Amino acid sequence: MAPITTGQTFPHFLGIGAQKAGTSWVHECLKKHPEIWLPPEKELHYFDRSPEYASPTFLHPDQPILRLFGSDFWNQIYRNKCKDVFKDYFGKHPEIFRWYANYLFRTCSDAWYASLFEDGREKIRGEITPAYSILKESDVKHIHQLMPDVRIIFILRNPIERAWSQYRFMVRQGKLKSNISYDEFKTWVDSPEQQGRSDYLKTIRIWSELFSKDQLFIGFYDDIVSEPELLLSKILNFIGAASDGATVQQILELDRVNVSPEIEIPAEFSSYLHEKYDDEVRLVAQQLGGPAECWHKEKLAK
Repeated sequence: MAPITTGQTFPHFLGIGAQKAGTSWVHECLKKHPEIWLPPEKELHYFDRSPEYASPTFLHPDQPILRLFGSDFWNQIYRNKCKDVFKDYFGKHPEIFRWYANYLFRTCSDAWYASLFEDGREKIRGEITPAYSILKESDVKHIHQLMPDVRIIFILRNPIERAWSQYRFMVRQGKLKSNISYDEFKTWVDSPEQQGRSDYLKTIRIWSELFSKDQLFIGFYDDIVSEPELLLSKILNFIGAASDGATVQQILELDRVNVSPEIEIPAEFSSYLHEKYDDEVRLVAQQLGGPAECWHKEKLAK
């Protein structure tokens, strides 16, 4: 694979997760910045499109004519086209319609991926796909070959809270029931997909083997709650965008995004999550410090 060359519009930064760790908040903040361009679709899923990943595979196979026979492809069409925004793509926002036509109906390739950022040629370009945190080393190497100078944003959340938040999110999507049994919950928590999304140190190790320390930003969901101005300022500074107080304050005038329903966690579910992730919490606290040092003291209530 050839590295990025002049004229190609690959992104300047990637948000790689973690899932349910505030990536929607980061996306909404960056989208409001006048110097930054993000695609209309938050999660492009280009590098994890292989069906071996448990993330959406509507971009597999690469050829659109073959994708037409898959339900994932049509679910993606429905999600993006059959809502209230559909009528706005014609006339009001033709550039968004063109972008989606390119995204959904052209053959996937590295050149095609770069074309998704063409509209942001004059700005700081990026995309956020939390599933990139579970990429294999070979796929991360592919990213490095294409974009050796790209900057990586990785936001961490207490893995116990993250798992419960993801469960609530999947209940909202109708993919899991709100009254599953302990054994069903344990099976879901122990699935490779869930374990991979909370294995932060493995993710950091894989990406750090190819990208320098200066290219990897590690933040914490806790700071979105306690110090959003400081965290956003650090992220903006990291990707080279204006991070003055006035800009940050204007951006932060937004409501919570991607909120899942509150569900009281059964005591046995909470106990199992603590049992499963206590070692992970301890190791992250030892290696990264910061808010992670307080994770083991927190009690999961919802």
